[in-house]
Amino acid sequence: MKARKVGQNAPASDASGPVVQSGVVPYRVRTDGHLQILLVTNSVGGWIIPKGHIEDGMTPGESACKEALEEAGVVGELDGAGRDEIGSYGYEKGGRVFVVRLFAMRVTRVLNSWPEMHERERAWVSVDEAIRRVEFGGLRDVFDRFEQAAQRVAA
Repeated sequence: MKARKVGQNAPASDASGPVVQSGVVPYRVRTDGHLQILLVTNSVGGWIIPKGHIEDGMTPGESACKEALEEAGVVGELDGAGRDEIGSYGYEKGGRVFVVRLFAMRVTRVLNSWPEMHERERAWVSVDEAIRRVEFGGLRDVFDRFEQAAQRVAA
């Protein structure tokens, strides 16, 4: 995602309210049945999922898919026709509170080049490894619930 002023294209109700963003948990199921999540690095090298401000004229799910393409170079399909959020997490940056609405995206294509390929690293990891790598507790909780739900569906 390109740098922009906080709040631009974000549906925050006022300057003191949280900025709402959307993001995806890009995943794939390997041939051996193991679930993997794709993580990307942020501007300071921490591991996160693709996320960003909700673009004008797009649903939160559509905007999240756009971020996945730009930040991680992946294309996929949202679970639940893009309407089913799998959770959310919050963080603070620059004195503002952000809330990220998350959607599960089954990856169908991994691109060799993408808009932010020189700004970020990406890594396919197990859910346990994803939980270890991310710093946001709320995101770790979403990963844990996501894995449990995936195991129930596979059973």
